[in-house]
Amino acid sequence: MALSAIRAFFQRHANKYTLSLVCTAMGSLFASVLYIFPLIGPSLKERLGYSMKQLNFVAASGNVGSYVFEPLAGICTDWTGSRRTVRIGAVLMFVGYIGLSLLYNGALGGGSFLLGALFLFLMGASASTISITLSISACNSSTETMRGKALGVVLTCTSISSAVYTGIRGLMSVISGGNVDTGAFLLTLAIVATTVHILVSLGLLESPLDESARDEAVDRLESEEESQHEGASPSEVPEIAAIIAEYPRASLDADNESDAAEYMSSDGETTNLLKPPPHRKSHEATDISPGTQPTFSGDTNLTFKSQKESLVILLTSLAFWLVCFIRFFDESVSIMYLNNTGSMVRELQLSRDPWTSDGEIARLEGLQSTAMGISACAGALTVGILGDYLRSKSSDGSMWLMTGTIVLKLAVQIVIYFASNPHALLVTSIISAIANSFMGNIIYIVMFDLWSGPNFGRNSGLTAPFPAVGAQLFSYIFGAIYDRNRSDGCSGASCYRSAFLMSACTYLATLTAVLALWWKLRKLSH
Repeated sequence: MALSAIRAFFQRHANKYTLSLVCTAMGSLFASVLYIFPLIGPSLKERLGYSMKQLNFVAASGNVGSYVFEPLAGICTDWTGSRRTVRIGAVLMFVGYIGLSLLYNGALGGGSFLLGALFLFLMGASASTISITLSISACNSSTETMRGKALGVVLTCTSISSAVYTGIRGLMSVISGGNVDTGAFLLTLAIVATTVHILVSLGLLESPLDESARDEAVDRLESEEESQHEGASPSEVPEIAAIIAEYPRASLDADNESDAAEYMSSDGETTNLLKPPPHRKSHEATDISPGTQPTFSGDTNLTFKSQKESLVILLTSLAFWLVCFIRFFDESVSIMYLNNTGSMVRELQLSRDPWTSDGEIARLEGLQSTAMGISACAGALTVGILGDYLRSKSSDGSMWLMTGTIVLKLAVQIVIYFASNPHALLVTSIISAIANSFMGNIIYIVMFDLWSGPNFGRNSGLTAPFPAVGAQLFSYIFGAIYDRNRSDGCSGASCYRSAFLMSACTYLATLTAVLALWWKLRKLSH
């Protein structure tokens, strides 16, 4: 009852589309756990006595949870709606944070790394559940020319999460007058993040109706309105009108760009692009006969209706497997670097000055995390605008941007291989964070172009297990390389350098897959 009252208050006093965007942005501030591990990883290693291989296993478990729950989050959003899915994610996040806090403080036995991996898994699962729901909501609630900017808002606020976590920790340090206990920090995040997600779920708009279901509702409403004029009793008008009022009436002119940019609400006032887009037909079907597949002209929607609905056709599609391959290598290497940035900074600094204080090392680690968060924010803002501009100029705009991003990431791996001090690593962290934001936006736009429709959440989610496996594999390899070299008496970059020679090779393979996907998309569009 209390939640319903709060939601009703919000909807009475704010434009629901603006409110939904604000709630999406607020939820995204606490929807990522990627940027928190560099802040707590070194403390977990020292307090619980983990080896680097065990620490990487714990870190990768969070990423596995994120990817495993990605398809489940998509399906759950399709079936139960955005609000309920976000609340489910909030509960999982609370359990993960609280469990890790208790483990750190010794309340759960000897601090087994498997138990730590379980709680990180739940944290990753919750982050994925919430962020995927917000991304789907952003895609469904925007026009094609605004979709990149809508996703950019989600990614921007997600990237700011690093600064939010650092700010909370800094505030706790000021209040306590010294060092912050990691267990207390995790407990604080559990309370704050869960409260925020439950509150923002009240203002989210649900996904737009399936086009056929919505058209049927429009027809039924018009029929009832005619009956009303003739004196009949329209028993179903209120119910149907509520459905139509929730989503704007479809535009009948698919070629009218002004209709896509601006259209009228039920009260006669002009509304903006935060509203869900009018349903527009992207293709004209020709040569359709029983038992044959229709052919299409145009390039905004590169898949047939059957491909959107049939799981068998999806799993036999070359484009699907190319997307999986790209996500497997790109996101796995990115996660490997992100999870180990703190340890790499420590090695580089101690190789230059073995007497560096723990406070100085903590400062350098925090600087890396904050710089990556701010850079990811800048990248998210840039890619939304740049991506939409390139797409307005060419149907290949997204693929040009994806190809350039992969080339940039390949160059970053080479620079990391030769980096010998924390400041050089800071530059690579900034570039890497920007490139990660670019790929995080582009890959979802490409998948939405392929599988836009009621099963977008399911189809995009089915690609998630591949980077989940890759994250675990690459993190294990990094830990094994580090522990082996450490046992041989290594120092500095020599402890992990060979891992980035491997990652450079993986990006060459990823570039090949991106070019193959580009070729496939061009073939489908013609």
